[in-house]
Amino acid sequence: MLFESQYLSLPTKGILSGIVVLFFLSSCQNSREENSQVSDQMPFIKEERALEIEASQKFNPKKKREEVRHNAKLDSLRMAKALSFAQEIAQSKLNQKQYHKEFLFNPGDSSYLINVAILMGDFFDDEFKYLIFKRGCTWASFRDVFRIENEEKVKLFSTTGSGVITDRDTIFDVNGDERKDYVIQWYAASGCCRRNAYDVYLNLPGGTFSSKYEFINPTFSADERLIRGVTYGHPGEAGLYKYRWNGLKVDTLEYIYHDTSQVGQFIKTHKPTFFPSAEEGVVLNDLPEEYKGIEDYDWFSIY
Repeated sequence: MLFESQYLSLPTKGILSGIVVLFFLSSCQNSREENSQVSDQMPFIKEERALEIEASQKFNPKKKREEVRHNAKLDSLRMAKALSFAQEIAQSKLNQKQYHKEFLFNPGDSSYLINVAILMGDFFDDEFKYLIFKRGCTWASFRDVFRIENEEKVKLFSTTGSGVITDRDTIFDVNGDERKDYVIQWYAASGCCRRNAYDVYLNLPGGTFSSKYEFINPTFSADERLIRGVTYGHPGEAGLYKYRWNGLKVDTLEYIYHDTSQVGQFIKTHKPTFFPSAEEGVVLNDLPEEYKGIEDYDWFSIY
């Protein structure tokens, strides 16, 4: 029975194979016919594809770059127009002690309105009066800061922000010199991690301001002349930092990172370090209490 079974299996396999091949060829033919019918029934697929090909053939990178530059120039002109209009309004108010006005400005040739604010007063509690113009739309914000001297405007600095979710300004003593400074807090629209950014302009004697200082996730302690904060990065990668004001300079004191090789342990370094090892710094068994109250500590602690 064993040999009989073997001999009988040979022709049987051949017959089955033939049947499978015929069935496969028939199926392919039917599939081609069905696809042809579907294609004929949905001509818009061909039309859509043709439009895609036509669009790709018409795309001109050089022309696109020129278009972007042209639109940027138009936007710049519209913003300049809004500032000029605001300055005309403010010019007749320079003899006043304070002035505040907000309105929407229509450039007349675009589809968007520009938010404009005019603020004048002794905002920084010194011997000078200041004038601040703010302009903003959906894609950017602009600020221009002047000192008023003998009813004339003296330009101090300008700021530009784009690609942000939030953008606000405030005035307080940042560095502990008992002079109120100008601070812009903003949050970028793109990014992987916590990104509370602060642009700081220090108020200097004589009614002038410093150039911009930029900090990420900071907490300012004017009494200590310190800045503590959280660096940019994912939990476990981001570290803590501590800086100290030294006149117009900012000195780096330390960075503290999670020791990723030992849970509950930390590593202190003197420079930014990506996942530092124990050999690259000083091992800490506990985190200093001074960091646990800073604003963005939760981002560091969730690791």
